[in-house]
Amino acid sequence: MTVAGNAEISESIASWIERTTNATLVSAERLPGGLSRRAYHIVLRLNLQGDTEDLVLLLQEDSQTGSGNAQDARILSLLAGTSIKVPLVRAFDEKSSALLVEKLPGTSDFNIITNEESRYIVTEELMQNLGLLHNLDIVVFSEQGIALPESINQCARQLLEPTIAIYRSNKDLCDPLFEVAISWLLNHLPEGAGRISLVHGDIGPGNFLFDGESMSGIVDWETSHLGDPMEDLARICIRSMSVPMGSVQKLISVYSRYSQIRIDRERLIFYILLTLVRSSLLIRQSLGAANPSVDAPQKYMYEALLMRAASDILLAEHKLAQHGTPPLSPSDVDTPNWVFDSLLQEIEEGIDPIVTDRWAVERVTWIKRMVRFIADRESFATAYACEESNDIEELVGRSFLTTDEGQVYLNSYAKHIYDQRPDQMVRYISRRMARVCQLRRSLMGQLFDRRIDSLDFL
Repeated sequence: MTVAGNAEISESIASWIERTTNATLVSAERLPGGLSRRAYHIVLRLNLQGDTEDLVLLLQEDSQTGSGNAQDARILSLLAGTSIKVPLVRAFDEKSSALLVEKLPGTSDFNIITNEESRYIVTEELMQNLGLLHNLDIVVFSEQGIALPESINQCARQLLEPTIAIYRSNKDLCDPLFEVAISWLLNHLPEGAGRISLVHGDIGPGNFLFDGESMSGIVDWETSHLGDPMEDLARICIRSMSVPMGSVQKLISVYSRYSQIRIDRERLIFYILLTLVRSSLLIRQSLGAANPSVDAPQKYMYEALLMRAASDILLAEHKLAQHGTPPLSPSDVDTPNWVFDSLLQEIEEGIDPIVTDRWAVERVTWIKRMVRFIADRESFATAYACEESNDIEELVGRSFLTTDEGQVYLNSYAKHIYDQRPDQMVRYISRRMARVCQLRRSLMGQLFDRRIDSLDFL
């Protein structure tokens, strides 16, 4: 069914909306963003006088992950009436996993704030809410069937073990970085006592709304659970890399005042690396599914950003300094650059002027980035393969007929090499991720130069 706003919503969902709200569906506009769910701004006509209500409709991209909306609805209902700013649940359909929630004022696009002081005011309120969230009594949540880990160690295991299972279940995910990072995580599982809290699981820009300099509410609770509060702080550290939120040191200071929870640096580092690995694995898994609906350009960008950050963490934890990687040199290619330039010009002159829908504008922007990425990948392919081969041959002490053959060999023996020569293996991973980011620089844009803030202040 196509409604006003040019959004495609199934007849069954549209009918459910009207039945459950006892109102008439006037329009549905697709909202930008969202990798796992589609979001729509819904306008309902409530009566003959023309009174309207604005809601947000959330639909799962994959029916197999429909439990996300169910968890979102459950947590939001439990948080209603607490000090945490969240939208009210309007309705949830168990059959389709469709979720209707209150439309909060403002936007989730944190990038529109250009004033640094305004950014800090908004993120300060976010950290206040996060601190208060972690101080809530968890009994009410465990009584509603949300699993309560027995210890800080179990909090870590309940995230690490499924991550390892994802990695081991698909040979196409095999990568030296994942092998080394998982080995490090298994050897650094948190121990000792610590507070267990309700954890959002994906906190940061994009998952909270703000209106002016006031935070409207925290959204997207589909991955929330009872766990280690350091997990949410790790997300803040990672998100601040892609969306400048201000000094991580200041943000953690605000959080500490409201949570009264001691910041454990070792646990925080553990969750930063685990989150980077898990997110990268899920991105690579979705890219390997060959699904046309997958947002490939953004996922290629974030995969590079997150995996490079993971290599930075491994370097730091092995007390190794970062060394600059020489830029890749372009080579002669079968498709000359003017072909890609011509295609981009066609898009900019023929498509850009007539596209006005916000979601469509965002898609066209990413298509242009993808075209430039394909051009760069073809141009730098020879240099990349040459440097990769040289590094692998130096690392394993033998030569290979092709770069692919060397990579397959390295994937098989990465854990063994890391156990024998950890520093050399970590340096190789760092150089490799630097090359990958050079290939994807057109996709990364400003993120090419972004790194996770130092935690030396802890």
